Formats: sequence, C-alpha cells, structure tokens
Amino acid sequence: MRKKLDGGARILLTRLQARGYGAYIVGGAVRDMLRGATPHDYDIATSAVPAQIRAVFTDLRTYDTGAAHGTVGVIYDGKTYEITTFRRDGAYSDGRRPDAVEFTGDLCEDLARRDFTVNAMAMDADGRVCDPFSGKADLSARRIRCVGDPDRRFAEDGLRLLRARRTTVKGKTCAAVDMTPFFSALPFSLTGAQARAVDDILRDMTAERPMNRLVQGDVGSGKTMVAAAGIYFAAKNGLQAALMAPTEILAEQHYHTLAPLLEKLGVRCALLTASTKAKTRRSILEQLAAGEIDLAIGTHALLSPDISYQSLGLVVTDEQHRFGVNQRAALGAKGENPHLLVMSATPIPRTLALMIYGDLDVSVIDELPPGRRSIETYAVPSSYHERIYAFLEKQLAEGRQAYIVCPMVEENGELPDERKAVTAYAEKLQKEVFPNRTVRFLHGKMKPKEKEMVMRAFAAGEIDVLVSTTVVEVGVDVPNASVMLIENAECFGLSQLHQLRGRVGRGPWQSYCILVSDNRGEDNKTRLDAMRRTQSGFALAEEDLKLRGPGDFFGARQHGLPTLRVADFACDMELLYEAQGAAEALLALDPRLEGHPALHARVRELFDLNAEALN
Repeated sequence: MRKKLDGGARILLTRLQARGYGAYIVGGAVRDMLRGATPHDYDIATSAVPAQIRAVFTDLRTYDTGAAHGTVGVIYDGKTYEITTFRRDGAYSDGRRPDAVEFTGDLCEDLARRDFTVNAMAMDADGRVCDPFSGKADLSARRIRCVGDPDRRFAEDGLRLLRARRTTVKGKTCAAVDMTPFFSALPFSLTGAQARAVDDILRDMTAERPMNRLVQGDVGSGKTMVAAAGIYFAAKNGLQAALMAPTEILAEQHYHTLAPLLEKLGVRCALLTASTKAKTRRSILEQLAAGEIDLAIGTHALLSPDISYQSLGLVVTDEQHRFGVNQRAALGAKGENPHLLVMSATPIPRTLALMIYGDLDVSVIDELPPGRRSIETYAVPSSYHERIYAFLEKQLAEGRQAYIVCPMVEENGELPDERKAVTAYAEKLQKEVFPNRTVRFLHGKMKPKEKEMVMRAFAAGEIDVLVSTTVVEVGVDVPNASVMLIENAECFGLSQLHQLRGRVGRGPWQSYCILVSDNRGEDNKTRLDAMRRTQSGFALAEEDLKLRGPGDFFGARQHGLPTLRVADFACDMELLYEAQGAAEALLALDPRLEGHPALHARVRELFDLNAEALN
C-alpha cells in the first residue's frame, strides 16, 4: 500500500511525525486507495494544532482554510493538502455544522466523529491502516454503515446520508505522453484556460477511473483544440477516439479542422455521416474494426449497430445539450469503459453546469484567444428599422452576410405584442427591403435535410440574409457573416443573446450585433446594457441568473426560477454545490432509488414527460 501513497502526502506525514506529532491520511483518500483507485486529493489529520502545523512547514506556503475548526492548507510541489487537527465535534444546532470543536490528541476520537465506516479509516506514512470501525470489511462488502448511532449522525448533519462519493469503474489508464509534437503543430499558442482544460483531461485519462468531463467554453474559446489534445493523447496510447456532432455540416467542419492537423502527427482520421456513400462506409467500418483508423468524426451515424471499434478509448460529443444521456451512453458502449469528453458552448455559471450535467466533472474555458475582435453591440427601438436596413444593405454591398433572428415561426394573433414571425418577415424583406438580395428563412419545424441545405447554402455564400429562429445559435462557422440582428430582444435570455451574437465575428471583418426592443422595463434595460458592456458569456450568464433565473431544466420554460423551498439560485451557490453532490452521492448509495419511492416516482415523471427533449 505504501507505493500507492502520494509522494507529497508521505513527505508531509513524515515531517509531522519527525516533530513528534501523530499524522495520518484520512477519509476518502484511504477508501479510494483500498479499493484500487487513485485519490483526487489527500486530507491529513494530525495531533498538531494549527499553530504547530504552520511551525512545521515554515518553508512552505500555508494558509488558513478554517483555523477555528483546526484546518491549515499546505502547498507542496504545486499541490494543496489540507491538514486538520484531531478533534471532537460539539452540538449541531443547525443540523449542518458543529457549533464548536474541541481539539484532541486521540486519532480514534477523530475518526469516531465521521459519517460512515468506509470514511473512518486512517493511513500512516508506511501504509499501515488504522480501522477501528471495520471500514475495510464494509468496503469489501459494498456496505454503507454509520459510525455509531445512525439517528444521531443524521440528526447532526442532514446531508450525511448523501455524502458518499460516486461509485466508479476501472477504465483504460493511459500512460504519460510527450505532447510537444502536438503543441508545436498548432499555428498558435493555447490560452491559459485552454492549457488548464488540457491538463484536466490528461490527468483524468491517466487515472484509473474513466474520464467523465464537460469542457464548457464561450463562443470562439477554442474547445475543439482542447479536444484535439485529448484525441492525440489517446492515439499515442493506442486507443481510438470518436467525435460526435449534432449535424452533418458541423461534423464536416470538425473533420476539415482536425484531420489536417492530426494526420500530420500520425493520427488517422475518417468522416462518417448518413451521407457517406455505401462503398466508403464499408471501408471505414472495416478500418475501424481493424484499428486502422484512430479518430472517427461523425453524427448519430456513429451509433449504428454495425459499427465496432478495435479499441475505443475516448468518446467526444460536441454541443452536449443536443445529445441525451442515452445517446452518449450508446456511443460509449462501443468501447470498454472509454473516457468521455463532452463540449458545450452554452455559457452558464459553473454551479449551474454542475447541476445540469451532474454526472460530469467540469472544466471552464473562460478566456478568448488574443486578437479576437470584439463585436460592436447596439440596443435600439423598432423605430430604427429603416436605418438598420440601410446599414445591412451597406454590409451586403461589401460582400458580407447577415443573420436576422425572430422569436417565433409564424404570426400568432393571441400574443399581446407584435413579435416577428420568421416566414412572414423573410417574405417581407425579400419583396420590400432587399429585392436584389437572396433572403431565406430557417426554423426548427423544418425537416432536418431542409435545415441542412439552407445552412450549407448560407455557409457557401449563396444566401445574403438568413431569417431564423434561435435554431442558428448552434451552427457552423460562417466567417463572412458580419451582422446579427435580433428582433424583440426582450424575449431572449442574456446567455441566448450572447450565443446568437457569437454567430458573427468569426472572420477578419468588424462585426455587429443589433438588439431591437421596444420594452422599456427596468429589467430589460439592465439586460441590454449588460450586452453592450461586456463580451464575456460567463459574466452575462451570471447576470442572467440573477435577473431571470435558470428556468425549468426539464421543461420548455426558458427563464424564471424553479420553485425551491431552501435555496436561491442567484445567491446560495455553496448550498447548490452541496445539493449537487448530495444527489450524486444518493445515487451511489441507492442507484435505483428503491429506498426513496417518492423521489423515484418524481424522477420517472420528469424523464417520462420529457423523454424527447432529453434524448
């Protein structure tokens, strides 16, 4: 067991012991090592009090993370370790935290205050385990048992029942790889945020459990190159990768971006969609089965039952919110516990991301590449339409293209306001405003092939003005598009407005976003001012969260606060972190919710009612 102990943790333990203090790794790290997993962090318990801990490590950076409760943070070799004094907990008057703690020199007293027996073990620097409550036996039996009286434990802290970590399976552990050839092949340097995301991915892929990670990045932040690093890493470990995109045109874009880069590095790529000709398809399938293709890029076609891989080790899904859990799982099932990487350009706060994608770890790319032009953003009333159209015509005359987004497909006389309808508006523009230009419309009620044809034509420059619903917020790059005009901007959330704005500004020309709204409400004014003020999708998402709420994650409503009895999404982020972890742990304890019939019924109701949206 000694060889599995983190080197930095062993050094800290040894230094504390050399000064005469008891020192042990405790909690989840011990549990994980005993079951053959690599801990993500190491907590140390010691008989030394906080002042004595700091005195032992005067040569290292230390900081207080909770000195009143006996915890000091110590940074060694770039890694943070929390060292906590042995203690007894006082009363829990709030049902959550002890009112006070009392330091003790007794390790067993410290272990006795913990929630479950599997978390009440300690390990010294030599790998010897102290197990006063038979946690090892419970771990072997996959049994969760409280330390002491369960009623008292749960009365002290109501979240204890929900605190077991997510159960994991062993995956394909990758070896370290020299990434210099990959980074040298890039025509640019990664941003700091991209580099951190790559580090997260490589660390996950070298661990013993399969990666399960969301890379969330603002529009234009470079998520694809981050995924490319993971793909290269997998290939150099002899593993195949599959990248699934929601549309053929987006899959083709990924192929034309990644293949030239990766094939120079010896990574063999193939494109597989519903449009792939039968002969080509058969050849690709044979090569995938034989391990002669390292990366398959495609659409739902990658899910076909006749597709098999020799050694699928990494699954990447783009525009995660367009795929359901079942589709993600179906692709993953084609390998033996492959690593999973999902990407989303929807800028939502990290906490909200953790709640929506609760089964995933999250990496945030909150930094744009240098040199990217900001998009000039204006908010104007509808009385400006004549001036707006004149400006659009000037842009079109210079060879540019424009998006116009409306909140509705067809006119609806029941609505109290005059919201623009896509089909009628496109017809009006073609006849009355831009008779010498090509105007087309796009909306979600069109057949997939029809939508695909329109987007291809727009990307090819065959359409001057594309009038659309928000279906264009997830789409291909059209570098020639320089104007995004959004009608009735009050109908959209800030994150959605920002996502739409991100459709332009992808080429070398100055781009513009024009928000049209006659709504003079204070909230709307605040929102549109925020759009003009910042280009950061994450800053806007935080503002939107405060103003509109996150909406119904399982329903059709796109804004407004769900009914919560305890938490406020805008203010109680720490509580929401705990809630997300609690839900995760409950499923680890009771995956089928057999012991929670009411909760099981509600979850079934949510998923059954919204199966189409989720899948």
